[in-house]
Amino acid sequence: VLANEHEKELFLHSNFEEYTSFYQVIHQESGVTFNFSQATAKSISGENYLSIANQLDKKAFGEHRSHYMPDIMQRSSSLPLCTPNGYLHSYALGERFIKIAPWIMKPSAYNDAEKLLRGVLYHRGLKKIIAFIPTAIKEVTNLYEAYKFEFQKTYHLMYLKEPPALNLEMIYAL
Repeated sequence: VLANEHEKELFLHSNFEEYTSFYQVIHQESGVTFNFSQATAKSISGENYLSIANQLDKKAFGEHRSHYMPDIMQRSSSLPLCTPNGYLHSYALGERFIKIAPWIMKPSAYNDAEKLLRGVLYHRGLKKIIAFIPTAIKEVTNLYEAYKFEFQKTYHLMYLKEPPALNLEMIYAL
């Protein structure tokens, strides 16, 4: 469960434990201020999205989540992007908001991560873009800072009984 500061206390009283924390980040509605070429767009197209997601999900989440993917991909507002090193999914939360979730990258794939973030900003930049990012991974927080995301609130990933098997270095957004 991803809980805000007030909810965290309720979960702690119900025998949940904290695994790690996440920032809620928001990119305000604005156009892009960088070049985004046709070649870049082609290099991040979502053609191999499901196969790349299947490869990386086991490493990032400790389980195969492929049975969730068709439901996520069937949203009319879905924008799946990928490279051989990772995948990013974004979708609409109403008329003005876009959520990035999930976004998974192989470790040390910063250049590809930057391409995917540029793709989302290029296609969705005139709306508010929201993501939940791990606070402890500097590479991830630095990327969002570089693209002018505002760090809003801190949330806590809570678990009951056994901690999740997450590779936080691969998670760029939940």
